[in-house]
Amino acid sequence: MLDYALNYIGVSPPEMNAADLRAVLYELFPAYTSTPDGFDGKMVVRVLRAF
Repeated sequence: MLDYALNYIGVSPPEMNAADLRAVLYELFPAYTSTPDGFDGKMVVRVLRAF
């Protein structure tokens, strides 16, 4: 997740604001993350959203 923030948005964790975190969690992470067949990708997104 932090890799997306650093490499796609260009912010480090101390620099992140709520909009940056939303972009990573709801746009970048789902768009660029793949999971193997049978893996519950929705659970990964739920865990990151809870984070």
